[in-house]
Amino acid sequence: MLRQEQLPEMFIDPLSPLPLADAAAPSPSVRYVYLILASRPYAHETINRNVHALQRPGVLEPGARGTNESNLFLLHLDAKMKNESAAALRSAVSSRPDVYFLRRRRHVMWAGWSMMLPLLDVMSSLLQRRLRFEYLIVLGDADLTMRVHSEIQAFFGRFPGRSIMSIVPRKRDPRRYTTHAAFRNFCWVRQRRGARDSRPSAHITGPVPLTTSTPTRRWSATRAAGSWCRSRTAACPPRRP
Repeated sequence: MLRQEQLPEMFIDPLSPLPLADAAAPSPSVRYVYLILASRPYAHETINRNVHALQRPGVLEPGARGTNESNLFLLHLDAKMKNESAAALRSAVSSRPDVYFLRRRRHVMWAGWSMMLPLLDVMSSLLQRRLRFEYLIVLGDADLTMRVHSEIQAFFGRFPGRSIMSIVPRKRDPRRYTTHAAFRNFCWVRQRRGARDSRPSAHITGPVPLTTSTPTRRWSATRAAGSWCRSRTAACPPRRP
């Protein structure tokens, strides 16, 4: 049996309404798009904290509408998330104009391929929506931001147009390296030859060389892509004629 590359069916979300993005001129736009994966019972606490910390101060004020300086938070609720947990999350943040709940929910298994599916759904939806943005940033409900918007913007200003991936070398976390042994057989995402983002565009934290191919067996990481972000060009490349 031959192994073939085949993309799964994408759930295209209309991403509407987006009050802040749609108010921007001359076309719908935001600064950063955050995709936050929610599944845990305390998601309403961590996500509520993060959207407050990561939004640019002042953009939610009525007089600030019409700029492209706001950030957008797209929330994916895991299909197996308990109803009471989902209700608590909606109650905490649904009134915010910068928060949007994705309409189709997927079953997501941690450290597996299913974690990529909501991301692919969002990338496809953003492409269809023609929303302008600078970066697509992926977070989970177990993440707590240690920085605010101005600090994050300053960091991206040092690496314009680059995609960012967090990689933890084996020596720094040997316990998780052993725990994740089975996942390393199939969870590495390799870039296609000739793809638009096949150039060395990542800023990698750790003693790892910049490369566009899969690392050799002599080099190994405990985990990768647990926290990462894509520039707009890499996440939503222009359509070919």
